[in-house]
Amino acid sequence: MQKNSQAKSSICEAFAVILSCLFTTTLFASETPLPEPVVNEVEIGAGYVSDDSYRFGRYSGMNDDGPYFIGDIKAQNYREDGLNWRIRGINLGLDSRYLRAEGGKQGSQEYYIEYQKLPNFVNDTGVTPFSGVGSSNLTLPAGFDINTNLDANLNQLDRDTERKRFGVGASFIPRGFRNWDLNVAYQHETKEGVNATGGAMGGTFPGFTSTTTAAILPGSIDYVTDNVDLSLGYAKDTTQLKFAYHMSLFDNQDRSLNWQDPFETTRIGSLAQAPRNQFHQLTATGGYQLPYNSRLTGVLSVGRMTQDWNFQQYATAAPGLNASLPRSSLDGEIWLTTARIDIASRPLPKLRLKAAYRYHERDNDTPSDTYNYFIADSATPAVEAATNRPLSYRRHKAELDANYRANRMISLVTRLGFNAVRREYDNTTANDTDEYNYGVRLKLSPNTELEADLHAEHSSRDVSDYSNMPDASIDSENPDLRYYYLADRDRDQVGMRLSYMPYQAITLGFSVDYSRDKYNDTSIGLTESKTPGYTWDVSYVPRPNISTRAYYTYEKIKSDQAGSESGLPVPDWFAEIEDRFITLGVGGEVKQIGGKLDLGMDYVFSKSTGEIDLDADPTVSSAASLGQYPDLETTLNSIKIFARYNYSEALALKLSYWYQKYDGDNWALDGIGPTSVPDVLLLGEDSQDYSVNVVTASLAYRFQ
Repeated sequence: MQKNSQAKSSICEAFAVILSCLFTTTLFASETPLPEPVVNEVEIGAGYVSDDSYRFGRYSGMNDDGPYFIGDIKAQNYREDGLNWRIRGINLGLDSRYLRAEGGKQGSQEYYIEYQKLPNFVNDTGVTPFSGVGSSNLTLPAGFDINTNLDANLNQLDRDTERKRFGVGASFIPRGFRNWDLNVAYQHETKEGVNATGGAMGGTFPGFTSTTTAAILPGSIDYVTDNVDLSLGYAKDTTQLKFAYHMSLFDNQDRSLNWQDPFETTRIGSLAQAPRNQFHQLTATGGYQLPYNSRLTGVLSVGRMTQDWNFQQYATAAPGLNASLPRSSLDGEIWLTTARIDIASRPLPKLRLKAAYRYHERDNDTPSDTYNYFIADSATPAVEAATNRPLSYRRHKAELDANYRANRMISLVTRLGFNAVRREYDNTTANDTDEYNYGVRLKLSPNTELEADLHAEHSSRDVSDYSNMPDASIDSENPDLRYYYLADRDRDQVGMRLSYMPYQAITLGFSVDYSRDKYNDTSIGLTESKTPGYTWDVSYVPRPNISTRAYYTYEKIKSDQAGSESGLPVPDWFAEIEDRFITLGVGGEVKQIGGKLDLGMDYVFSKSTGEIDLDADPTVSSAASLGQYPDLETTLNSIKIFARYNYSEALALKLSYWYQKYDGDNWALDGIGPTSVPDVLLLGEDSQDYSVNVVTASLAYRFQ
């Protein structure tokens, strides 16, 4: 990244936006006086980041050390004749900037235009020998040999992406048709950057596996997405209707990613990229007010997805390069149908009822073909051909809720539900999935100081016709393996919330939740998981201008898994995985010190720990000789101190200091170099520990 030129460009761009907004604000505001006071604010200043850190600035854009421009604006104007405009700008000096301007005439027409940048700085600690990073062709230096000169040819790799969104829209209420409204919106989005993609080059028989090599590739991202939304609405008395059309067009500027094999540079590999596709949807929604305090609402939508990009050849060299494909493209086509109907009623002052039914259908009309493919750009054909199996299913879901408020102190909520997921397609793991759930919630408020909320819920999922071997020659899996999201499961959830105000200035809160999933018919796979957690919080407001707060949260996720290295329907290793999360926070504000000064502070401490306890049979599983996995651990400390000095009603000086420190121990990254795994070229990334200080100073100007 060219930090200096990029920073200058961002600062100049932000200054131009601020000045243009100020000019527009002043010009428009002078025409007609405000009917009522409206507070607008413009903030301009500078900040300084002490150190580079991709992780610290991952989504904010504060990834580089050095100064940055602070620019925020919130302005609006309403005239007596209904004309109005509004401007909102956030983080105008950073790569995460957002700017929206809108206006029109109330009750007649409204327009908007907006722009947003969304960075994602993933990791800048990796290395790669490839040239052409950010393009669709990765090449190696002349004379490259991974065994003799890899280190001399490694270059730093920055993995990041950037989204840019531009949108415009308008809404109209036609004259003479005051019950109707028309809305139009268009959004254009680009996403560019570098990601990490795995690529393999197949070997030869005999010893195909031992002669296969792989590399983590710095692949390019160059996406363009265009969205269009149209809607026509009607509202009058007891009836509301809306008809909408949505179109989404996705295009990938790179059709493939090509690379030289770092283990044998005469070979070329190629991977197809995300294909161009379209989605079109029509939606109708409606609502109608019924007698007896009842209301009926419904939604019906039909959508169509298509994808017809041409296939690549099976391999980059003969014989796979010349082998014939059963068709030139997938010719993918999927129809989506969704229907929903809800009825809410209050037949009695103390009783509320709600019933809902939802239907979702996925009809996959994509053709099914058999592909005699070659493995990983090699000259080796697959032992068995592969056949794509288009997924189609229907899902039904019905719910019934009842809420009875016995008196001011007691409210009882009961819930009954039925959820059936039916997947109807050939060669699947599960044809029918039925899920039932029911629960109860009790709210108590014996006095004005104490409130309690207790809830419990049970659900049961039953799967019929489970088979994980639809074609033994292709999908060779353990016959007792169960995918957790399709396996029989019993789930129990309980929880409690308490809020107590012993004094007017003090509020105490406590919540606890417990969830347990039990997979009784699974012998290999996920067999059980438990998630207990609780939170304490307190707030203290001794005076109207002083507020303090503190909280503590603990959560544990424990899961049990069983596996079979031998492939037999009997487990020979067991793993107990336990993840713990702790978060502590304190903060407070004091306002109007001497009628001028506001002070505040926020501190957050967060720690996560992951432990894996492996129990393996040494006579069957090789995992027993490898010992236990190291623990995973992350720690975050963050403190913010901020002040605002109100020099006058219109002008204020804002100062802040932010310190954040992150430490992580990840055995999957730390100490793993580019060639730590035999026959695999890695990126050599680490956990990205950091310690960063940020100071800011800005002026905030308020006006009417």
